[in-house]
Amino acid sequence: MSEAYPLIGRTEQLLQGIENFTSKISIKKLESDLTYFLNTYRTFYDNLKKLDQLRDEIEFRGGVSIGHRPSPLGSTTFRHPWLGETPPSEVGHLMRYAKIRSLRVSVVKASIDRLRAALAAHRLALNHLIEYCTLLCGKCGKVNRSRAAIQLLKENAKCSNCGFNEFIFAPNDAGIFRLELIPYIPFAGDYMRRIAQLPSFGRATYAKIIRYLRESVGTSVRSASVIVRVQVGNRIVRRRFRFSAEKEGFAECEKIVREHFGPNARIESVHHYRTRSVLLNDRYTRACLGIAYTSLVYDTWITRAKSIGLPEALATETILLKLPLYVLVHDIARYFLLKLPKSRRRFSGIFPHLQVSPPFDQLEPILSILEDREVALTAEMLQLTRSRISPSTIHLKLLIEREFEARLKKLGPISSRGLAAATLYLSSDLNLQNVCNTFNTQLYEVKTTLQRLAELNVEEKLNEEGRKKLALMEAPRTARAQKFIKAIEELP
Repeated sequence: MSEAYPLIGRTEQLLQGIENFTSKISIKKLESDLTYFLNTYRTFYDNLKKLDQLRDEIEFRGGVSIGHRPSPLGSTTFRHPWLGETPPSEVGHLMRYAKIRSLRVSVVKASIDRLRAALAAHRLALNHLIEYCTLLCGKCGKVNRSRAAIQLLKENAKCSNCGFNEFIFAPNDAGIFRLELIPYIPFAGDYMRRIAQLPSFGRATYAKIIRYLRESVGTSVRSASVIVRVQVGNRIVRRRFRFSAEKEGFAECEKIVREHFGPNARIESVHHYRTRSVLLNDRYTRACLGIAYTSLVYDTWITRAKSIGLPEALATETILLKLPLYVLVHDIARYFLLKLPKSRRRFSGIFPHLQVSPPFDQLEPILSILEDREVALTAEMLQLTRSRISPSTIHLKLLIEREFEARLKKLGPISSRGLAAATLYLSSDLNLQNVCNTFNTQLYEVKTTLQRLAELNVEEKLNEEGRKKLALMEAPRTARAQKFIKAIEELP
């Protein structure tokens, strides 16, 4: 068996260097200094490759062995200065070897665990930087966002439109990012130590975040094994039939059984096969998110609560316990609103391993925190969030994606920010200008999106207020939309 233990020294040295670097990161310089931003990105990217290579090397070696195995009893002797030569004790020697091997295996496993956590932390930080970056050409004004902007920086390329090589660095007004989270991410992989350093409320909040991201999800039935009883002549024959929930749907089970085995077939028993889908399917990413959001909110509370004069009704431990979860869920809500399914599939953004299009009943438990008005007001006063989003808005967005996405594409390109703003407008009491400000979009983008939604018969998914808003859209482009508006106007 190959030796993995000597690599532990390299691991500790690399992680220590990473910790020294990340402890000096300046968020203000990241937000304004393009050179500093690029150097930080490159350092994170280089460290990610080193961590990945080292992790693969340790895992490839696959185990631990000490320098040599003990020789058979009697074939060697131990020399002790004060005892001379004595034969080894078989039991004592084997126990000593087992203890050494057990300790080394534990050290290697702990190192692999830290490497995996450090990799998750670096991917998280890199995605925040990618989402933040926007480059505007200093000559023609062409905008390059997120990955396209990072690619320009990495290749030191010129503007593809006019060939100019000077850019204006700015935040991405269409991105989902939170750069102030970066200093709190456990880049050295020491997430267990960071959890232990959290205050008592912080550990309780961390546990709640992890539980929602991991356990608070429903089970879904994927398939079933059906035993069918069929009478053939004078004897009864049993047949096993595999039934897919995704293809046929369980409501049609009995009908399909009779089509296959005849009208006299009877279902004798059904065994369901369920899968438990995790909302965010990576334990290290969950740990990084839980630590970072809890630590950020706690520090923000300490530094801003007194300076802004937070009312006593809001400056309570109960609010503080809920606040980190609220800020995290608010970012997740914005992620689902602003990112179309295709974009979520291609680039996970600041939530790696998050399900692309989870069913709403899986999201509903964690989204319920958004309805807490006191926590929402506190987050806004502390400048942790800028707007409020309700679970009904996310529900409507997921419905549109699932039932109308293909038909919506046929009507032409659609703005992701326009769709997010239109969804928020139809499911809340905000006016058009407010939703435009929430998602940094233009009024014409929202109106165009609303007109297309009117053409798709989306009104059946809306409440009464939403239907009225959709009906008031100016200049419907199709006869169907005009007919719908006329029908709404005739309602008592």
